[in-house]
Amino acid sequence: MISNNGIIVGAGLSGIIAAHVFPRMKIIEASQEPVERHRAVLRFRSNEVGRILGVDFKPVTVNKGIWSAKRHKFIEPNIRAANAYSFKVTGGYFDRSIWNLEQSTRYVAPDNLYEMILDKVYNRTHWGQEITEVPPAGSISTIPMPTMAKFVLREDMDHPEFKFASINVLRYKVKNCNIHQTVYIPDPDTNCYRVSITGDVLIAEFIDNADEFDIAEPFGIGWKSIDCMQSSGDQKYGKISPVDESWRRAFMHKLTVDYKVYSLGRFATWRNILLDDVVKDLEVIKGMIRQDDYGLLRTLVR
Repeated sequence: MISNNGIIVGAGLSGIIAAHVFPRMKIIEASQEPVERHRAVLRFRSNEVGRILGVDFKPVTVNKGIWSAKRHKFIEPNIRAANAYSFKVTGGYFDRSIWNLEQSTRYVAPDNLYEMILDKVYNRTHWGQEITEVPPAGSISTIPMPTMAKFVLREDMDHPEFKFASINVLRYKVKNCNIHQTVYIPDPDTNCYRVSITGDVLIAEFIDNADEFDIAEPFGIGWKSIDCMQSSGDQKYGKISPVDESWRRAFMHKLTVDYKVYSLGRFATWRNILLDDVVKDLEVIKGMIRQDDYGLLRTLVR
């Protein structure tokens, strides 16, 4: 059976969501104090995450577009632009969300979501405790896969090269504004790859460092309406590139079956997912822990 000494490793959004699903597990976090690492656009496909957290999410209508910085105009989705965007954010050519520009309904959390949900589990969160080996059996881990691979594999064992890019996020307030829009920027001449407005907050995301790209131009908003810049700093694993899929699945299988450690979140599972998918994975993990049933593993490592 699964050990009852399991912990939740990581007090980021995925780890805190896991703490709501597993209310008796303590949380271990390497940072000395709370650090909200996710300051980019945070929208959800459904209200399921909000239901689990006990937080009301607001349904909104989101519109999207692709902006050509060089031509100063919007363009339709096309193969060249999609490939340029993919290479810009991953260093490779993969299908990305830039293809889907359909108007959609999304659910938006309060801007202080992290503080709200952390407060509910703060008393069982242990700060400044860095994990330097595989966590104990029964643990839920948000440790990035490159780090976990160092814990598990010998130096002479083959493993793929993990490619990722840090991102820098800038946030602004927009006066007299209540819209929900996202603009993709595939041009290689600027580090800015996406700019969004969520309500009255303009969020600009840059690969590596912010540059002088005019983030207001695609929205047709004058700079007189924008103020209160807030830099959120770098996010190390801002954009990740896929690794060999058979290796990724085999590694997660090894962690789960041999160590009884359950990987959770986009960095631990090394795949581009939303927090909606984290909730689905938690349901699978809950089933495996309760039933000691690794037949469910094929769903988790999808």
